[in-house]
Amino acid sequence: MKLKGKQQRSSAHTQLKPHYPGATVGAAVAVGSLVALLLAAASPAQAGTVLTTGIGFKGGDQALIFCSGTNVGNNPVATMTVSLIDVNGNVASTLTCAPVNPGGVCDVATTVSAHCKVEFTGSKQTVRGSLFVVDASNNLQIVEPAR
Repeated sequence: MKLKGKQQRSSAHTQLKPHYPGATVGAAVAVGSLVALLLAAASPAQAGTVLTTGIGFKGGDQALIFCSGTNVGNNPVATMTVSLIDVNGNVASTLTCAPVNPGGVCDVATTVSAHCKVEFTGSKQTVRGSLFVVDASNNLQIVEPAR
């Protein structure tokens, strides 16, 4: 872009010039690209989309805690893993379902207090997760949506 007969300089060039008088904009872009590439290579791979709940505490001796993931989208979810994580951070129960068709459910249960974790490939708009607790008579005591 020309501005009254002079070429406009980029902000990268303006910031770089006082510190490195011989530097050019191309060098700044190359260094910036190299830094971005190194950071991307050092970053862990994304595991997919994760939804979690708070902890569900079991009330009686016979209570069950469930973690459920439901495909509410129009297409299959390639992989969905539902896990119940106890209060010490240990996996109490887990299951991976592949694929989960529209309307399909993937769920697990445990007898210890735990929170629900739903991991899947795809958008949060396509999966709903929840934790629910039932008593010994199969009466629903708690329902908590995963976020």
